[in-house]
Amino acid sequence: MRGHIFAALAAAAVILLAGRASAQIEEWIRTVQQPGKSSERAAALVEIRGIAKEPRALSAVPTLLGCLKDKEAKIREEAVAALGSILYLQKQPCPLALVEMLNDSDADVRLAASTYGGIFSEYPEGSLAIFKKAARSPDRNVRSDAPHLLKVAGGNAPDVVRIMQELAEDPDWQVANNAEIALWHVTKNVERFTLFCLRSIAAYRPVEGDPATPENQQRAIRNLQAASLVGLLKQEAQSQPAELSRALLKE
Repeated sequence: MRGHIFAALAAAAVILLAGRASAQIEEWIRTVQQPGKSSERAAALVEIRGIAKEPRALSAVPTLLGCLKDKEAKIREEAVAALGSILYLQKQPCPLALVEMLNDSDADVRLAASTYGGIFSEYPEGSLAIFKKAARSPDRNVRSDAPHLLKVAGGNAPDVVRIMQELAEDPDWQVANNAEIALWHVTKNVERFTLFCLRSIAAYRPVEGDPATPENQQRAIRNLQAASLVGLLKQEAQSQPAELSRALLKE
């Protein structure tokens, strides 16, 4: 009898907690929907993103989709982050509305779109055209993420490869670097990839002075990239020794 009582109490506790959790997210959703309370709305969106792993977070998706058209950039930014997190963690498809945020007028919103929209492995019809446009964006953060997005949505299609090759000539180091890596994934051109690796490794320079300066932070990132490419070259030496040898001889 005592065991049945404990089981009943445990079940009641679970139901009570579930009810409280449901009421909590409903309150956050109501807060988000209230106009004119920017800081409270943004904070509620952050709270919703914080429970992205939980199935109950899906109830916020309709509201989040509506927030993508909000007049306030901060609300759009937080909505993009929450929506991308929830849909990805709940194994839901990426909506075209999220992809379209790459075209937003605000730089922080575009950054959120490329960050949280770039984690999916599949994209809806219409996405590839947006990614091609992103490759020519004046925003270096958007261009930097474009190679990966093009790789996922377009694979080794000739026009996609051509855009990646153009991005590999971008004056921004991060954009060009990401384009070369994307090209390697879709073309497996050993000669080109070997040359890219050697140039990156040769560009290694120790960080001197204040590591917090933008220049030194960029240098640290480049050095980490160079170190990782050493490992990739070792893998290629094991998997494709003949092809790598021919590529090295050409260099």
